[in-house]
Order: sequence, then structure tokens, then C-alpha cells
Amino acid sequence: MNKSPNDIESFFKTLKRRRLLKRILQVFRGLVYFFLVFFVLLWILLQNGTVQNYLTTKVTNFLSAELNTTVGVDRIDIDFFDKLVLEGFILEDQSGDTLLYSKILKAEINTNLISLIRRKIEIENLFLENAQINLLRDSAQQYYNAQFVFDYLKGDPHQGNQ
Repeated sequence: MNKSPNDIESFFKTLKRRRLLKRILQVFRGLVYFFLVFFVLLWILLQNGTVQNYLTTKVTNFLSAELNTTVGVDRIDIDFFDKLVLEGFILEDQSGDTLLYSKILKAEINTNLISLIRRKIEIENLFLENAQINLLRDSAQQYYNAQFVFDYLKGDPHQGNQ
């Protein structure tokens, strides 16, 4: 049985397509393994006490500087990327009085990839345990003592400093 040149060409085209498809699947499988290992290692790293203390210091220093007040956390725990537990959370108002203290503050975070790419963190639920909130409004002032926090969360951190 003689094969025509068209049959041979189609055979090699089919063979090239199969090799290309096989190569694409190998690359895809490698990327899936890479990201799986990356996220598992990241999660393991975030469970380390030293790493959590480092992150606690960085986050509280950043928030203290941004809000121009004292923010403190005794301990932080990250549960698989979508839950954040802060123990001993304290936030002072700009006059140095305690605005919020919570023995345990739990936040459920939306891990939507698009939000993370846009560098926005969306909190779905916030739970406070053994909390004390001191929300005050001086009769001479137009704003509450927490107005600077509300303005910061809205995206206008300098609004509360008027």
C-alpha cells in the first residue's frame, strides 16, 4: 500500500500537533505544581512565630504611621490566607485615649484574585471578642473621635485631620 505525499504530510502535522499539545500540558502541569508548592510553603512560613511577629511589627508600625496614632497587637494568626486573628488589638484615637480594644479580633478576608491584583483588601466579616469601643463626640467638635479611621478606610486619610 503506497501512501500519497498528502497522507504523509497530514501524519507529520498530526504528530507535531500531538507533541505541541503534550508540551503545553507539561508546562501547565508544571505551573500548577509550582503554585501549589509556593502556596503551601507560604502558608507554612506564615505559621512560623518569628514570621508572624515580624509581620505584626511591620503592620502595626505602618498603621500607626498612616493613622498618626498608636496601633498595637499582641499576637497575630493567619488561618490559610482568608482569616486573620489579632489578639490584644488596641487602637487609640488621635488624643491618645483608647478608641478600640479587643481581646480577639477576627477578620474574614475576601481572597478574590482581582481585588488582590488591585491591591485592595476586602473584609467580609469582622468579629470582636471581649471588646471595648469608646466612640465619643465632643459637643464643640463636628466629628467623632474615630472620624480619622473612617476617613482612612474610605480612602481619604487626611480628611480627619482638619
